[in-house]
Parts: sequence; structure tokens; C-alpha cells
Amino acid sequence: MRFSSRGPSWATIMCKCEPSRSFNTKLSPTKQKIYEIYKKYWKNITYKKMSEYLWIQASAVFKHVQDLVDMWYLQKRSDWSIVVLDVSATAKIPLLWEISCGTPLYVFEIYDEISVPKSLLKGGWRFYALQAKWDSMIKAGIVSWDYLIIRHQTDVEDWDIWVLIQKDDFDEYATLKQIFHTPSWVLAKPKNPLFETFILSNEEAEIRGKLMWVIRDY
Repeated sequence: MRFSSRGPSWATIMCKCEPSRSFNTKLSPTKQKIYEIYKKYWKNITYKKMSEYLWIQASAVFKHVQDLVDMWYLQKRSDWSIVVLDVSATAKIPLLWEISCGTPLYVFEIYDEISVPKSLLKGGWRFYALQAKWDSMIKAGIVSWDYLIIRHQTDVEDWDIWVLIQKDDFDEYATLKQIFHTPSWVLAKPKNPLFETFILSNEEAEIRGKLMWVIRDY
């Protein structure tokens, strides 16, 4: 099995909110320059000053800064000031099991761990990791062997991607799907037209976490 306590190399980190966008931990030259400028001059720098220094438009600087915020290199405070985050700091989280991105897969617990950037683990939540199998979520940017960073949360928000447990009298089966729900049923929608949407009653279904990040190991 491809599990390792050292964790993935984080060659690519993708935000689940925008699955079509991938974020390389090796930054583009422009983003790297902006990040280094903020590390040195974050109290005194403006978009205008940075655009003059880099010879690019202020709107382009704004876009690069927003990307760095999405990647957790920078953080915007409520007063709109920018804080530089330490992306070199890591933390270990449990790697529990493989999860199907197709037909629900029998839950076989692994109990390993991986190291991830601490900047991904925000808000005082508990996190754990799973590893994806198959390709029903491929249009959400998720493929087999991706590491999935899951926030432990059970109050479902429609349209997001969740860990769904299908229960019977004896066993549990897990899958990763976009979820819609009512007080009586849960609709699980794949992000691949080759796979079918299915519905479970609330007695058959249990939510065990919300997908927050996808990490791909090359």
C-alpha cells in the first residue's frame, strides 16, 4: 500500500472550494517575489508600490495576493491587513482509510498518519486524512491516490463534498460525494457523468466530515 508516515511531498495542493484550480507549493516566480516582499515589508507595502516594483498592474498584484491567501501563504485580517504564514511548519494528522470515489467501499481502517502544512489546519477543528480510490469525483479535481484532508463535521451544507457512510445491519461503506439533503434523505452526486447519483434515507446514511483540501503526491 502507498501509505507513509512521512506524508506526501505536497507537490500540488488544491482547495476543495475551487476544484479546478491547483496550487503548487513551488510558487511561480511572480508569486514567490510577492511572498518574499510581504515577508520583509508587510507593514509598509501597498499594491501600488508592489506593482511599480514588479512592473505589473496593481490588479495583477491583487490576483496574485488572493491566490497566496487561498494557498495559505498569506492571510487577510478583518482590517484588510496581510499576515505572512509559515508554510514550513507541519503537523501530523491521522490517515484513517482509503475512501471510494465510486461505489461505496468497505471501511477498512489503516491508522497511519501523514504530515501536512499547519496552515491548512485552521479554526480549531479536528482533521483527519483519507486516500482516494477511483474516479467518480474527477471533475472536482480528485483522482486515485490523492490525499484528502477532512474536517470533522456532521452538520451538512449542500453543494459541498462530504465523507458519506452507507450503513447496513453489519458493515459500513464509505464514499466521497457532493451532498444535498432534506430532513429525510441524502442525495449523493458524483462529479463524473459515468457514475450515477443515488439517494439514501437518513437511517442508511451518516456524514463523517467535510472535504477541505486535496493533496497530490507525484
